[in-house]
Amino acid sequence: MVRRNLQPNSTVRAAPSRAVALMLLALAASTSSGCLQLRRFVVPPPDPSREGIVGKEKQPSRPLADTVLIVGHLAGHPDGRAVALRAGEVIAVGTPAEVTPVQGPLTQVVRVSQGWATQGLVDAHVHLEGAAMRADAADLTAVTDGNGLTRAARLVRASMTGWLWGFGLSQAAFDGMDAAEVDAALDETPAYLSRADGHGALLSSALVEQLPRELAEQVRKNGNKVSGPLASQVWRALPAWPLVRLRPLLRQLLLQFERRGVTEVHAIGESQALLETLFSLEAAGQLAVRVRLYFDAERPEGRALLAGKYKRVPSRAVVVAGAKLWLDGTLGARSAALLQPYSDQPGHSGTLNYSDAQVADVLAQADKQGIQLAVHAIGDAAVEQILRVSEGLHRDPAALAVRIEHAQVVAPTQLARIKTGRFECSVQPRHRHADAEFAQARLGTERMNWAYRGIGLADVCPVRAGSDAPVVVSDPLGDLKVMLETPPVQLGATLDQSDLAGLAWRALGPMGTRQALKPLRVGDRSDWVIWSADPRDPKLGAVPQWTIIRGVVRQIVPE
Repeated sequence: MVRRNLQPNSTVRAAPSRAVALMLLALAASTSSGCLQLRRFVVPPPDPSREGIVGKEKQPSRPLADTVLIVGHLAGHPDGRAVALRAGEVIAVGTPAEVTPVQGPLTQVVRVSQGWATQGLVDAHVHLEGAAMRADAADLTAVTDGNGLTRAARLVRASMTGWLWGFGLSQAAFDGMDAAEVDAALDETPAYLSRADGHGALLSSALVEQLPRELAEQVRKNGNKVSGPLASQVWRALPAWPLVRLRPLLRQLLLQFERRGVTEVHAIGESQALLETLFSLEAAGQLAVRVRLYFDAERPEGRALLAGKYKRVPSRAVVVAGAKLWLDGTLGARSAALLQPYSDQPGHSGTLNYSDAQVADVLAQADKQGIQLAVHAIGDAAVEQILRVSEGLHRDPAALAVRIEHAQVVAPTQLARIKTGRFECSVQPRHRHADAEFAQARLGTERMNWAYRGIGLADVCPVRAGSDAPVVVSDPLGDLKVMLETPPVQLGATLDQSDLAGLAWRALGPMGTRQALKPLRVGDRSDWVIWSADPRDPKLGAVPQWTIIRGVVRQIVPE
């Protein structure tokens, strides 16, 4: 993707008033010559009808805008076609004439007469390190045996440094392959072969030998096959990919997010290595989107953050917001914790990874440090645990809401308690379709009637929507399509078609509303995307044409 960075030169923007006056004199003196000459740069006179970036001459008495967007349609303001921004804050909105008074000689005017401007979209659940690494990983989605594994590994082994990662192993392949078959296929290659849900893996013996001794013994006892908490322990113990390998992959991934209209991602359950890679990209001016990061609560950096011993580095683009705890597993592996047994495995209800006392301790630490706790809770027994723990702590009214990640199986009896508590629901709209091959069997008809509510949870808690990449590829318009098609029986009412659902988080209405976009007002803060067409209508094939992120204007040019 080719992009043009159109942010004004910072030296010019910060010029003292005397310099600004000299520049205005130069502008005035040059009008008879048919061009505007500043220093050694020659700029043609502004043409108000021209598409793209247009300079403006008028010097208003009100605070000047950094950027003005003039479009055909403006989300949150049905009668408006223009919005003026200063440091990300809306300082004027309405018709083009109504924002003219805040335009100055350095204001960038982005004019797309048929464009649709929306506030930037948010992918609220991404495993950023894994999603970046997947571009350099063996694709295991079609692997069914050792021969297929050999072919998949051959494609990436030549460029491999450190250990090989494979992703996408089906549950059937995970169950059917053993350590001997893996070792024969990989020929002494250290490899971690992830199941498609990311919560289990097959390990080659060469990789097991690199683990700490006690952990390696546990893995061998399980036949080099790990799942749930043991898989997490192994993943944390693996050597981090070198910066030189991870950085270009991460940069390209974040550019892909921007290309899809995403201006902010929430990186869930991450490591210090990922954070340092993000900082290196930011320092080089190569960080395309904002990142809100939640450490893995079981990593040393996560524990330090919860204990108040982690020093956060100031950053405009990357915020360390909290920590994530995995309360249960997944439906596919039957490790999600359910209140009633699995329909296809009577007597088995999954497993909670922590006691109530352990969860309460982590939540109390998060509240004390003023950070947000995100809990992985797919099954209703895991949801019940965080409700029970939160209610028992009598939390400070000022404490941050707990994020319930996934919330796939929320019992009807739990809805009222979620509404009266302090929770946010982070859902993955396309999981209902991705899990279709096993969800009905795992839950049975009765539970499937109320499971996977997704955006329907907006009746009881603020909803964030995310992809769960790399499990599912980030596709915000695909998520939007699913949410707009959610049956009214789950929503209780039909979604307002002006809705951008859980994606434009800063634009959502208050809890309990249908999540229609709030009216756009002076003082609002947001990043922006200008689309080629209405992004709510999948038939139009809308693509982002411009982004305005942290005040930086970029044009997205199709490859």
